[in-house]
Amino acid sequence: MEAHNAIYKYGFLYSKDTGKRILLAEGSELTITVNPQDVLKADPYNEVNFPMVTEKRLALLKDKGFKEALKLKDKGEVLHFAISAGSKSKKTDKVKCMFAVQLHETLFGARKEPTKDFDLVDCHCTVVDCTSRNLPFFEPIHAYSLNDAYSKTYDFYFRLYGKQAANVKTRMRESPEGDSKFLKSRLVKEAKPDFKFN
Repeated sequence: MEAHNAIYKYGFLYSKDTGKRILLAEGSELTITVNPQDVLKADPYNEVNFPMVTEKRLALLKDKGFKEALKLKDKGEVLHFAISAGSKSKKTDKVKCMFAVQLHETLFGARKEPTKDFDLVDCHCTVVDCTSRNLPFFEPIHAYSLNDAYSKTYDFYFRLYGKQAANVKTRMRESPEGDSKFLKSRLVKEAKPDFKFN
């Protein structure tokens, strides 16, 4: 075992002696000593979002100039998405995890012109589970939209694997085995809107 005099900054441990990051192997076990006031009770980057009621969300869409809205999913429903990460250079193991995300609001698509596809609207949600059970640790991830949920989950668990680049419209599924493009197929310009704004 080695002792290091370190400071925690930017999400990393820095040596107070050298000013450089202390680089640790994945899975390293540490014994740390910190002042009690430095141990946070909650993650400031993973705060619970407070959902909007449907009427307020629709009013906000109207105020932003949207002309039509399409209801996609009800509040409380669960969607699923997979993340595949890993390096072809064999520096990291390839991994694929399936996650469940619960909606805290009704999920809508909206558009400003009837000749265009619908855009996916923000919807407060929480990634509630790694259903593939292949992560050694899991904690819920709170998000203001499905895009935010996907991005934060990737960053939280897989940032050592590189950057994520994904369109959530081609990632979300209604079930773990379901079609990952179901949102994209529902947001097409031919879809009949459920709400029209004057």
